[in-house]
Amino acid sequence: MVVILVVNACFVWTTGSRLERKLAEIRAAGDPTSLADFRPKPVAPEQNAVTYLRRAQEDLKAIEHELTPVVKANDDPRSRKRLAAIRSAMEAYPEVIPLLEKAANCPEYSVAEPFGPAGTGDPNAALETVMSRSREYRSAARLLGSYRCSVLLSEGQYDEAAKSAIALMKLTRHFDNEPSLVAFLVAVACRGYAFEPLNEALQSRAVSEEVHQALEEELARHDLRRAFQQNLKTERAFGLEQFLTFPGARTWFARAFYNRYKLNYLGLIEWYLTDTEKAASSGPGGPATPPEPTDIFSSLLVPALEATRKAATRTESMVRAVRVLNALERRGDPDALPAADLSDLGLPKEATLDAFNGKPLIVKKVPGGWLIYSVGPDLKDDDGDLGDRETEGLDRGFGPPEKHSKQTDSETED
Repeated sequence: MVVILVVNACFVWTTGSRLERKLAEIRAAGDPTSLADFRPKPVAPEQNAVTYLRRAQEDLKAIEHELTPVVKANDDPRSRKRLAAIRSAMEAYPEVIPLLEKAANCPEYSVAEPFGPAGTGDPNAALETVMSRSREYRSAARLLGSYRCSVLLSEGQYDEAAKSAIALMKLTRHFDNEPSLVAFLVAVACRGYAFEPLNEALQSRAVSEEVHQALEEELARHDLRRAFQQNLKTERAFGLEQFLTFPGARTWFARAFYNRYKLNYLGLIEWYLTDTEKAASSGPGGPATPPEPTDIFSSLLVPALEATRKAATRTESMVRAVRVLNALERRGDPDALPAADLSDLGLPKEATLDAFNGKPLIVKKVPGGWLIYSVGPDLKDDDGDLGDRETEGLDRGFGPPEKHSKQTDSETED
């Protein structure tokens, strides 16, 4: 028994020393190692996007309550009933759009109590607080990008639709500041509500030069890899807190066991941070393979990290595809094919690359407009087969938008 205690004490000391050195390195870099380390900077209310998002919260909930059953009952985004319901909801709550636009134009985003007034004692409760905000933000994304844009596009207001999508893109950069990878995935999903309206507006060739320029300036500010890195660092703090909730984690006898798993966890996060840095600085050559999990915790975490990395890479390619489309439509001859390497579009080289393989995005002139796409996570060119957004193996990008008639309901009005 004495021998077991002595051996365990040695393991506690060696693993504990290594862990403390690693945590000290993280703190020295200015990154959190616990939820208590999150200290939002003070921001003047009128400069803080959170101020206006909170003011819009109740109206957003009311609009969601009104529109959800209508949207579920009408798959066609341009059906007469659906458009009428959206117009009615926006008219009933006229302040919500201006509030969201003010939030989008704010220079700062800071939540005074990021984990709620209850504090940070329970990481699960803290994460639920973060997710509650993220759900509200998804409602804002649907309103600006899906609902409002469908109305504006149906009316031929292409400039206004593009402006609404740009406001949404601005908001998503604020959403990137929410901690945890789950919140990051919500921010990624929110961007998705802007892409299709932007594609339709740009391919209409009815967008003004002023809006073209505003869109380019906004898209240039989006760096999904950097955002992924930042959220990895906040996720790391959540993970370290989560270890403390496991059985026996606070006992001396299990300390060496958990120290070792914490070290493995920190090493795995570090691998993703380093790999993302390499991809951001030199361009990807295909996805690197993460290290083989050495314990049950890592084996559970790797699939989630891989899915998040893939989502970030896919969305970065989509952002770049919109930039390429915007540049194509700004030229004197918008029908002319660009250079194979897209070097004649006036964009930075990295803005024209497929984030999955580091090669230029594929651009084709097709009936009805432009087809611009990434080969996607399988690194295979499927000749621009975009398929369903949920289909994993196909290409990702944009093609000519569907043609919508002004009235898509076949039935007569009551």
